[in-house]
Amino acid sequence: MTVNMETMSNDILDFLGDPTNSNPWARRGMILGEVQSGKTATYTGLCNMAADAGYKVIIVLAGMLETLRQQTQSRLDSDFAGRQSKNLLQGPPR
Repeated sequence: MTVNMETMSNDILDFLGDPTNSNPWARRGMILGEVQSGKTATYTGLCNMAADAGYKVIIVLAGMLETLRQQTQSRLDSDFAGRQSKNLLQGPPR
């Protein structure tokens, strides 16, 4: 059985809880997979869907190696934020 990324992301999002619920709640999750298996695309899509659903805070833990963290940051910058975060962190031009 083949499951596409949108179906899988929708299934995961269904487990997260309602972001408009004013009662305290907490959810955590982890995406695991082999090298080049689509993990980054999956969690990037999930981040986009969660933001569209109303989530205000999304935290991505990107691993222990700086090179992998930078790669993840670059992908999230282009596929989620739509801008380079390094430019935002430098402050206003002088």
